[in-house]
Amino acid sequence: MLLGTAALMGQTSGKISGTVTDGQTKEALLGVNIVIAGSTMGAATGLDGTFFILNIPPGEYDLVATMIGYRQVVMRGVIVNAGRTTTADFELSETVLAMEEIVVQGMGIVNPLDNSSAFLPIMSGVEEVEVITSGFGAQYGNAQSGVVNISMREGRPDRWRSRVETRSRAPGRKHFGPSAYDTNANPYLTLLLNSDVWLRGDPSAETQQPYYGGMGSGLTSSYARDTLVQLAVAQALWRQTRRDMNRPYGSDIDYSIEAATGGPIQPGLRMFIALRSSKEWPIFPTEQPNVEYQGMGNIVAELGDGATFRLSGGFTEDNSVAFPGSNGVGGYQRWLWDRITGLSYRKRTNAQLGVRFTQALNPNTYYELKLNSLFTNNALGATPVPGFLPDSINFAWPTAVLSYPNNNSPDGINYQLGYDLFRNEETRTISFDGSFTSQITRSHLLNAGIQINTYLIEASNNLNLRTNRHLEEYSAQPLEGAFYIQDKMEFEGLIANAGLRLDVWSSGRDSFTDLYTP
Repeated sequence: MLLGTAALMGQTSGKISGTVTDGQTKEALLGVNIVIAGSTMGAATGLDGTFFILNIPPGEYDLVATMIGYRQVVMRGVIVNAGRTTTADFELSETVLAMEEIVVQGMGIVNPLDNSSAFLPIMSGVEEVEVITSGFGAQYGNAQSGVVNISMREGRPDRWRSRVETRSRAPGRKHFGPSAYDTNANPYLTLLLNSDVWLRGDPSAETQQPYYGGMGSGLTSSYARDTLVQLAVAQALWRQTRRDMNRPYGSDIDYSIEAATGGPIQPGLRMFIALRSSKEWPIFPTEQPNVEYQGMGNIVAELGDGATFRLSGGFTEDNSVAFPGSNGVGGYQRWLWDRITGLSYRKRTNAQLGVRFTQALNPNTYYELKLNSLFTNNALGATPVPGFLPDSINFAWPTAVLSYPNNNSPDGINYQLGYDLFRNEETRTISFDGSFTSQITRSHLLNAGIQINTYLIEASNNLNLRTNRHLEEYSAQPLEGAFYIQDKMEFEGLIANAGLRLDVWSSGRDSFTDLYTP
């Protein structure tokens, strides 16, 4: 399973090549068997003592070299990267007695609506992260500046491995400076806690004006124009909207826990699964923390005759708070004193399921077929007037003409203003990739394939509800297709990709240069 930017159709296997020589004469050895420990993958050296093994999933392997009349050599920790060639050279020593083996330590899913990564993979389930910034092959389309390939771990065929990891953060504030709700650290709070200021105005201002009249529209005409009652109502309303003054926060613990396990189920069948759960509180206090649940796994079946079948899947649900600004504090006048209606809450649900079939036709050639599906759902918004708010918070009770929501507070910070952006977006992606790879000569690797992507994009968004109330209804079924062929040339000190790629696409929907005169 590959997840990442422009990488759903990325190359998923690597290659090992090398030379085997006699340790004394330095001559090339013919007929040496090179096998990946715990698997059926391997090769034999040719006349020039060279070998190569194709279609190897990314990971760390042990290579075993054997030949009658020579000591067995094991090269451990050989790292294989997707789309790369790993060099592993052996020197064998003659032997006529049974001796101990010589051990050599080896050296060494995209949302179509906004092009974001649908998954942030569980790190304990990641085998390799490959970043290609230039020179990527013809199999990568729709990529400009670079490609990110994330290859997921598979269960080993020889033994089970399990891992559990948990992390936590000690309670504490996540910002410098005093609390935003500390009355002693915020002069505007200190000022408005003084009753004389409400009646007479700011003593440091050039023109002093009473504050109580600005708390609500029509307040100064109510209550039989009794100034003391109006003053008491205005202060009560303001204190209610600032009820979080001196509120403590930062006393909660963040945590994440991951668990992964994988290994053989029976000969020729293995599995891997990884799970993750996390909870993180934002920088400022919110009603709910950011919570994420995630799981991914795969099953690999060796079918014989060089055929392998893989079934992979993943699921993630992310519930988080969306502050108005990217830095987390933008537009604070909207949410600082109202983190229920003043903040948006996002729920993202993504699911992926894919199958991959690979078969080696001979030691030099194999083909691969992949079918993948990805489903995403993104919901964003806040309830303007939540039904679970107590009646006391609705400060419109004194008179129907009082400002609701409150836009007239003397400190200029809104309360219960509500959010005017609501999104509900869904996508479905079905992808097919068929590829053919052949090592024509030692220096030329031929790769060709076809790729087909079909999409379903649906959006039902309410934008700017407080002003023009724009409704955005959108549905489209784009289609992409591609054919590519390339030659990967590998020489000493030089690797070059020469290829051609043909892309075709359809937007699946008409577009107009002018919406009003289509």
